[in-house]
Amino acid sequence: MSGGDCLILNEPLAAIRSLRRVAELVHDSGDPAAERFVSKLGEYENSVRAGFTFDEIFGLKPHRGGRSWHDAEMLQKRDSWLRLAAQRYFAGPSIAEQIVDALSVFAAGDWQKVKAFADPPSAWRGTEREAFFWVLKAGDDVLAARSVRRILKR
Repeated sequence: MSGGDCLILNEPLAAIRSLRRVAELVHDSGDPAAERFVSKLGEYENSVRAGFTFDEIFGLKPHRGGRSWHDAEMLQKRDSWLRLAAQRYFAGPSIAEQIVDALSVFAAGDWQKVKAFADPPSAWRGTEREAFFWVLKAGDDVLAARSVRRILKR
């Protein structure tokens, strides 16, 4: 069984050994992100007995009332796809309303056939449907026009 298989099976010793191996491979790379990873892994191993978690040491734990890193990243991607859709496929004074209307139609139709897919169909690349696929993949909800306007202003 490879190290990756052990991680999937949630074997803690195999998981920490894999992380240590990654640290060994990157520690002399000169890359600041790699150096930070190595430092944080050491900090984690020295702090775990005191009750600190991996998420706390690596800065992944949200502040009270905050979003998880995963949710924040998904929303950031959703917002980027909304802005791209607005720039490429919509025009006029009521872009947010146009997006909501088109997204509602997509959500009730094509989305129902593909929402279980990891990626949109290849025929959708570079189209409005690709953008809408990723918008709904981040939350499966059609936003209100007010929310879309707020996102587009950023």
